[in-house]
Amino acid sequence: MIIKIIKNTSWSLANQIIERGVLIIGSIIIARHFDTTDFAFYSFFYLTANMLSSYASIGLGVTSTKTFASIDGEVKNPLIGTIFLLAFISSIAFSILILLTFEKINLSTNNPELRWYLSIYVFIAVLVSILKGAVFGIEKFKQLFFVSLSASIFLSFLILYSTWSGEIKYSIYAVILHAGIMAIGCLYLIIKSLGFEFIINSFFFSSSHIFKTISFAGPMFLTSIIVSTGIWLSGLALLNGENGEYNFSVFSIGLQIFSLGILIPTQISNALVPSLVKMANKNDILINDEKKTLIRKILAVIFIISLLSIFTGWAGSDIVSAIYGEKYKITEMIVILFLLAAMWNSLSMITCNVLLTHNKQWGWLRLNLLWIIVLMITIQITKDNLNFFGSVALITSYIVLFISSLISLIKARLI
Repeated sequence: MIIKIIKNTSWSLANQIIERGVLIIGSIIIARHFDTTDFAFYSFFYLTANMLSSYASIGLGVTSTKTFASIDGEVKNPLIGTIFLLAFISSIAFSILILLTFEKINLSTNNPELRWYLSIYVFIAVLVSILKGAVFGIEKFKQLFFVSLSASIFLSFLILYSTWSGEIKYSIYAVILHAGIMAIGCLYLIIKSLGFEFIINSFFFSSSHIFKTISFAGPMFLTSIIVSTGIWLSGLALLNGENGEYNFSVFSIGLQIFSLGILIPTQISNALVPSLVKMANKNDILINDEKKTLIRKILAVIFIISLLSIFTGWAGSDIVSAIYGEKYKITEMIVILFLLAAMWNSLSMITCNVLLTHNKQWGWLRLNLLWIIVLMITIQITKDNLNFFGSVALITSYIVLFISSLISLIKARLI
């Protein structure tokens, strides 16, 4: 089991190094070649697009992983057809909603093309979320790496063209194209793995299948709204404050450092989910004991990895500052604080997955309500402190989330 998780984690990590690495490097290039207004516009688009995509996915990404991981030799699975039907309806509905309510979304820019960028990206990103969740479920991590590599190559060329032409819109085109290639590639992997006949046979819908899907996806949808809104509102609080564009830009850079901090833990988490689903489906005392031991080991490994990333960030903070240029004062403290936030988030990911694989999605929703309350209170208290840029609020809220979720696991005897 451990060997399989390590193997899947390695390919998932390679995938994310390519996928997120290119996005981060692209963001660095954009930050250095465009002024703060253009960089803030790009960052605002990316943050808003991901928030809206989380809404539109209505919790179906995790549901897709759980469903596909449960496939065990059957000739069809009607839940799969239900998931894709709900995803397609949601992506269409949200894309139209964005176009109709553009004035409400357009909080920081007068660019009339923003609504089209957001609408197209959200439509594609919802499909990517469900398709990638399915690929995780069938554990095709190696094949997903090559899909990400292809998508990242196209993204890189478009970002370079954007800096050459001086037009920030091409950087946004790059993000949209990247999502499109990922969607096509993931769909190909699913069909190749399960067979076209299996997929067609699974497109059977009934009220019971829809209810069963929504009963799991519903709480996950609300949770995704809370999580994405919390980060977005944090950035908006900084953007609308004093020195807003600069503070928001540094916050965006901090989130990139944060994303590096959770890079390896996220891949471990992704590789762990299918194994947890299979173990949870078997009501065996020995397997339950093995699962508890596995969870403790994974938490310890992630803690050690996070400490190493914090030490690396501290040692390389001058390099980070030099990468982003003199326009942004990325101090040693900023790097360490955002990596500390990443550590507590990483630990929370594991406790989250354990709860979800045991159908504790409503409990996870309640814990995330607590998380966003703590986040909003602390961001308001610390938003004007030029040493923090939202990092302390993230740290505080993720500590509360991890401790409360750990208590829930202990009470349920799942760890």
